[in-house]
Amino acid sequence: MRNTYNYRAIIPEKSVIASYKPFRKCEAVFIADDQIVLCRDKEAIMKIAKEIGVEPEHYSGVVGPGFIDAHMHVDSLGILLSTNNLENISSRKELLEKIAAGKKLGEWIIGRGFDHNLFIDGKKPPTLKDLDSIFKDKPVFIIHKSGHMGIVNSVALDILLEISNDTVRNKIDMNNGWIFEEAVTILYNYIINSLPFQTYMHVLEKSINYVREKGVVGIGVAGCNWKCLEALKKLDEHGKIPIHVHVYMFIHKLEEIDRVAREALISKKYYRRLRINGVKIILDGALGTRTAYLSQPYSDDQSNKGALLYDPEHLEKIMIRANSLGLQLAVHCIGDACLDHVLNVLSEIGMDTRILRHRIEHASLVRDDQLRIINDIKPVIVVQPRFILSDKWLIDRIGYERVRWAYRFKSLSEKTIMALSTDSPVEPVDPRETIYAAITRGINEDLSYGIITSNEKMDLIDALYAYTHGSAYALNDEKLGCLYEGCYANPILMNKNPLTISDPREILSLEIKPL
Repeated sequence: MRNTYNYRAIIPEKSVIASYKPFRKCEAVFIADDQIVLCRDKEAIMKIAKEIGVEPEHYSGVVGPGFIDAHMHVDSLGILLSTNNLENISSRKELLEKIAAGKKLGEWIIGRGFDHNLFIDGKKPPTLKDLDSIFKDKPVFIIHKSGHMGIVNSVALDILLEISNDTVRNKIDMNNGWIFEEAVTILYNYIINSLPFQTYMHVLEKSINYVREKGVVGIGVAGCNWKCLEALKKLDEHGKIPIHVHVYMFIHKLEEIDRVAREALISKKYYRRLRINGVKIILDGALGTRTAYLSQPYSDDQSNKGALLYDPEHLEKIMIRANSLGLQLAVHCIGDACLDHVLNVLSEIGMDTRILRHRIEHASLVRDDQLRIINDIKPVIVVQPRFILSDKWLIDRIGYERVRWAYRFKSLSEKTIMALSTDSPVEPVDPRETIYAAITRGINEDLSYGIITSNEKMDLIDALYAYTHGSAYALNDEKLGCLYEGCYANPILMNKNPLTISDPREILSLEIKPL
């Protein structure tokens, strides 16, 4: 029987924040393997360390619980880190130059992160002809920041049409090479599945290590296919997952839910850092691509309300089946009309919505009547505060009247448990940027809709709580996001106590590193 442990005595110069709400702190913590055993005064921890021969570790600064990113895409981030990062591109010209000099992944030229809504040379994405002028013989696929739209050249378009059996032609602008929703997913999965397994594992490992260096100690993988799951299992088996990874599986057929349920049980018994929590359903698109499903047309496209990606009856069958097997639901829902459908099914599910902690991802537009329903049924709401800094076109897209429904962080946190996340690589995985956005809403950047909705700013302690305990609750693992006895030993070191910061801009210069 194993009777030896890896012990650590962590003694920071200032203090240990054990949790933000209720606020608890101590002077030092004692760790056995990956669990907090004691959270006490320095003298007590040093005495125990001396008795069992452990050298205390002294640090300057403050120790706190690591951050939990409840919704991110570990493979997409890895692809971004391994290929062409198109974030902060300001023009079509610059984008095309970046692609022309870009890196390959296998035979593909891939890039991600552009937002044509912010281009200074016209708010129009590049086209198939633009990409053909650079690469005529190699497949090119560049993905919009949201992940709900992409652009392909002729070679890639031919591949897409062949592998999809022409079933997503209604999601393709053939003249421009613009592809949307299911077409993006099909092509992305084809590229992922064509990668050698070891290459794909390396992509995931790079992503996980990158996240950890930012002070994130737990993640929710908001959509994972079967290859992704097998690669994560292998990494866990080889001890190469240094954070807690909770997975929500993509499903395409009703019968796949049974397989997810089996994998969820297996993960609890056989894997150390990996858990399968439930299923991910993408029910609508994004505001940036005008594919989120709204109750009224887009202000800048009166012919368009977006669309549901599932038939409502099929959606109900999937959600009820997953619920019956004890799986957690994570439903992508950005538009208010989309939210109506999700809330209807969750209301039918009833008390299991609270018990299983069913999640609504994004909830970007929430009407007042929907807030009342959320208050009654208590789904977990998983939001991405930095969207509000990125969506500079928001008023053009939805108008002044609806902008008060957008990103209702404070209101939602008052009605139910709310978790913070980044949707990385859609937004930077850096926790400082997420917290800053949650507490400022772009007021320092003179974003008009942030000023209009300043009542939805979060208090700093509430944002820190939502990014630790709230996200741990969303992942159904409350040993995360805390540092008192019984919690996982996932401390981070900060150069100052974030609660002492008076100017929100100081959050962006906070130094964070994992211990």
